[in-house]
Amino acid sequence: MKSPCEVYSLEFDEQHLAEEQLLQTLKDDNSRSSLLLPPCAPGEKLTVEAQGRGTKMKVDVVDPPGKVVKLGNLWTGQTVKKIVTIANNSAAPLAFKLRVTSTVPELQEAGVLCLKPSKELKLKRRGDTCKVEVTFCPKRRIQPFTTEVLLECPGLVRSLFVVRGSCRGSLVSLDQDHLSFGAVVHRSYTCQCVVMRNTGDRGVR
Repeated sequence: MKSPCEVYSLEFDEQHLAEEQLLQTLKDDNSRSSLLLPPCAPGEKLTVEAQGRGTKMKVDVVDPPGKVVKLGNLWTGQTVKKIVTIANNSAAPLAFKLRVTSTVPELQEAGVLCLKPSKELKLKRRGDTCKVEVTFCPKRRIQPFTTEVLLECPGLVRSLFVVRGSCRGSLVSLDQDHLSFGAVVHRSYTCQCVVMRNTGDRGVR
């Protein structure tokens, strides 16, 4: 008895070829651009396979070493600028923002401690770098401080580097907040002494 013979066609229809081309595009495409799906008749199903893997974020400070930016001890009105080089050593591109966090009221004033650029930073993967400018322009006396600069990206906030500095200046104060003379007889007078102290770093006139 002869076994039955089956005949297969190697000619694929246009729909099948479109699906194969789409799947091949998905395998080769590592970008975030959108994909156009081929048209399907009502009720038809198109299976799309998406593959990927998670990667650990690795952002490093190349310069200065030790992740510490030393701004020095300035006088009021002086300005110092430091450059920080940041590298993305992750296996994926990264977009993030930098923010200064400090509880010192003098540092929270506008224009005292600034980062440039202040907008979102975008780095390519595997070694792409950018430079961030740190500007310190104190307007009054500031005790020695240490504050962190945070890296913020969706779902993650972490400390990136530390900023240190201080500002010398005058600090004059009185030993009394108010004076009370009470009742004074007509054509007489009363006196009180007020002590003024300069606890700052420079003399005043």
